[in-house]
Amino acid sequence: MALLCRCEFIDFLRGLAVVLMLFHHAPEYFINDFTDLIYALAVLISRLSLPLFLLISGYSVGLSYAKRLEYGKFHFFGRIIKRFFFLCLFGFLINAFRFDDILAINVIHLIAFASFICGLLILNDSNKPVLICIFLLLLFLSFGPEKITYILGTSFFSIFVWLALSGEYPISTWLIFSLLGLYAFRIYGADLKNLLKNQTFFIILIIFSFILSFFGFHWAILSNSLIFTFFLTGVNGLFIVFLMDSKLQNEFHLVFKIFKSYGRHALLIYGIHQFIFISLAIQLGLNHALSIFWVMLIFFSFLMISYSAINRMEKTFGRI
Repeated sequence: MALLCRCEFIDFLRGLAVVLMLFHHAPEYFINDFTDLIYALAVLISRLSLPLFLLISGYSVGLSYAKRLEYGKFHFFGRIIKRFFFLCLFGFLINAFRFDDILAINVIHLIAFASFICGLLILNDSNKPVLICIFLLLLFLSFGPEKITYILGTSFFSIFVWLALSGEYPISTWLIFSLLGLYAFRIYGADLKNLLKNQTFFIILIIFSFILSFFGFHWAILSNSLIFTFFLTGVNGLFIVFLMDSKLQNEFHLVFKIFKSYGRHALLIYGIHQFIFISLAIQLGLNHALSIFWVMLIFFSFLMISYSAINRMEKTFGRI
């Protein structure tokens, strides 16, 4: 029965990841003196946090499947289909908020496809399909092109390749983190404390990423990079282990509580943020019009107001 409850630590990690992902939009669309340094910092934070979100996404698919195992695989398959279409439609709504091409592939579509693929893989009781997919993606990261532009064609194969290689965050590059999260669930189960035994492995991944640089592999945060994949996996693994410290959680109880609430309503937070910080900013003529002080004040005010609104909503309608 314990497994049927929400995992609060996963909610915390999801909330933390989504706030860090959103952080780069604040300076990108508001700051009047948008220097290369600010851009680099904003993008770096975004690129470091997205793998964390995807790792959690893949792990959560495993948790969701375990919770609903008694209802059968067909029931879970129907659930992932509905989730997939909902996220795709939500992604198109985000494009409208951004005044982008309505059919552009954004990060929400990446999460939709990654969750769907993980959902299909978890239906197989063997770990082999997951490992084969991870291996193929590692090969692509090793020998694939550094940057990809692909024009959508009319054939099924053309559409498939376009979905895999195009967009804000190409699925072929970032899917591996969701698969690693799913594989972690297969290995460790619902108890994340088992990760504490693997700190050495995460350190080895980080060291290995630096060793690879001596063999001609490149560092890159905006394109395919095997080094960056190993580095991010190791860093996020150590980061999760660090945050699991009970003393840390007790000392910063309020901070953990706030991020847990964001994690329970991550899509809502993301959607409202995109509307305010991109769509509304452009319509009101505030894009690139404010100092960094006012931008950060607006951003953190948004987070505090969101937390207050979530508390009120959950008291009225109950937690999800």
